[in-house]
Amino acid sequence: MSYGSTGFMIERKEVTFAGETFKSVTLSTEHPRLPHVTVTPVGDMNSDFNMFVDSVTKDSVTIQCSDEYTGTVILSAISTL
Repeated sequence: MSYGSTGFMIERKEVTFAGETFKSVTLSTEHPRLPHVTVTPVGDMNSDFNMFVDSVTKDSVTIQCSDEYTGTVILSAISTL
């Protein structure tokens, strides 16, 4: 968790999937506003595969996959203070 000098709360987490199609992630701290969230897979991924953010609250994120996934993604959550 870091606080940018321009008034942003930024959180980055590694999330590991083990043959799963979704994952619920609890953020380290509650954001003051709903964060903007991205997920980026680490390593190679099939071009027919989709991964997306399904839901966001101030303290949690649900990631969905189009098929079972085994690997790691980087979750980034950014909100204004």
